[in-house]
Amino acid sequence: MEEIKTTPINRNVKWVLVLLRIAIGWHFLFEGLSKLFTPGWTSADYLETSRWIFAPVFHWVAETPSILMTVDVINIWALILISSGFDVPSYWVFPGNRNPGYCREKEMMDA
Repeated sequence: MEEIKTTPINRNVKWVLVLLRIAIGWHFLFEGLSKLFTPGWTSADYLETSRWIFAPVFHWVAETPSILMTVDVINIWALILISSGFDVPSYWVFPGNRNPGYCREKEMMDA
């Protein structure tokens, strides 16, 4: 198996991608927390202005208080949980950015 040589360009690209990933994660976290701590926030206004394919479904959700409350809670916590996925670097999950199962299969195929 060949080792990939890291050049300064590759390192710069990695840093840009890491910073982009952190920025996206921060954006999701900020949006989730701002909705969580804004008293009376609801997605009803947004859903009521829908005009495309799923507009009838969105209007129904906005008009049904119990469904709207459920959708709002799911929206808030999904944003917060999704943000944590962007803030966890992939090298914590797969050291060396390699999937161990894939490497073993590749080595077996090369043998």
